Amino acid sequence: MSTRKIIKTTDLTLTDIPLPDADWHKISLFAISFDIQAEMEGSNVFPDIRSFSDSSSILELRAYIYLQQRWWNNRSVPIDEKSLQELKKAIELIRVKIETN
Repeated sequence: MSTRKIIKTTDLTLTDIPLPDADWHKISLFAISFDIQAEMEGSNVFPDIRSFSDSSSILELRAYIYLQQRWWNNRSVPIDEKSLQELKKAIELIRVKIETN
């Protein structure tokens, strides 16, 4: 059994981010590379699992992606296309934010 790869948000690079054509498996692996407990420890602000915006921070976007992955992973149905596209939008926002920093 392999251990999951954890990537701190401060260490995140463009090569860590799934490409726009990534499938659910690749997106899931990226999602679980986020250690939500370590990165959001002591935070009074917990991201809304249902939404994100252009103004969301990379940390908030990663938390959104992580929580969505955990939710879909525990359902008895595969992720729907609309939700997959929303996750891809959040991932692309992370890419843009990293490129512009």
